[in-house]
Amino acid sequence: MAITLNRKDLGRVVDRTDILTEVPYTMDITEALGLFGEYYSTQKTVEIVKHSRNQQILTDSNWDGRGQTMANESERQFLQVSIPHIKAEDAIYPHDIDGVVAINDSAEIMNLAQVADIRAEKMFILKDAHELTKTAARFQLLKDGSVYAPNKTLRTSYGDTVNFYNEFGITRKSTAMDFGNTVDPRIQSREVLAQYRKDLRGTQGTLRGVVALCGSEFFTKVITNPYITEMLKALPTSQSLATLLGVNADDPRFAGFDARFPSFNCFGITYVDVGVAGYDVGNSFVPFVVDDEAILIPVGLTNVAKTYFAPANRFSAVNKKSQGSYWFEKASDEKIQIMSEQNFMHGLLAPQAVQTLTLA
Repeated sequence: MAITLNRKDLGRVVDRTDILTEVPYTMDITEALGLFGEYYSTQKTVEIVKHSRNQQILTDSNWDGRGQTMANESERQFLQVSIPHIKAEDAIYPHDIDGVVAINDSAEIMNLAQVADIRAEKMFILKDAHELTKTAARFQLLKDGSVYAPNKTLRTSYGDTVNFYNEFGITRKSTAMDFGNTVDPRIQSREVLAQYRKDLRGTQGTLRGVVALCGSEFFTKVITNPYITEMLKALPTSQSLATLLGVNADDPRFAGFDARFPSFNCFGITYVDVGVAGYDVGNSFVPFVVDDEAILIPVGLTNVAKTYFAPANRFSAVNKKSQGSYWFEKASDEKIQIMSEQNFMHGLLAPQAVQTLTLA
């Protein structure tokens, strides 16, 4: 039993039970899908080499003739990019613990806050900010191919930051999908998938699925299409049941998914509602994916996207492989300074593999 003073009557006590802490939800669905590989660099600048080889068909020849000469035609593109420097800091001051009561639901008596308690809380806030920033940067890359650098530290001749579509000379593909009441989505879905598989030529790995990360309105249009509704009625399968319940838990691609991301596999495309993914600015919610759009991505390929980490801007980290995240502390009698770094750049190595779907 944890006893604390009655805030309305200081001559009495009450039983403190649960401490409810609201923590923003920052699950990175791209990480759950395994879309981004990771590379820990020893330098603050990385070079990405895109090597495109031409295919050749061999022909037959006389048994005593010479073999066909191979034409070693290939194209190489080199892209050197500086990894953005992303750091944050906080500090613990004497007034943070001076006379401050510790929030502890297991304590039998009233305790004062300790430095360790305040440190843990501030480090949690810093870590959450870094993870949210990394997730937001991934969705920015998937939406338009640009590297997250809002302060224009990666300014280029064509814009405020590096864009992989510009660098590799590829036009972002966008397809309008019609899920209206009189439209059978099978034909268009097959057309989209057929072209998408052609666009994936040159990528590595095994294509295990095609996923559409949908805004909530887009996802609603899909699952309420009359043709799909009738199909679900006629097929009382685990998928139809899962769709009615709001999550496709039987799909192995989404094992371990949070139920806040409902999913539905339809005609070769797995649609996932990621409308809950985003962040708050004041009283406004900013979704990572626009409500009436979806981002089409492959699952299983190994060279579509990658996150590059740079070492910390410290002598102790010079020319050493990045550790990903860094935490430093500097104490004095005036304050305890907490410093953090997570220097990263998300790269879209196969821009043609990420496309946009819109509502017609």
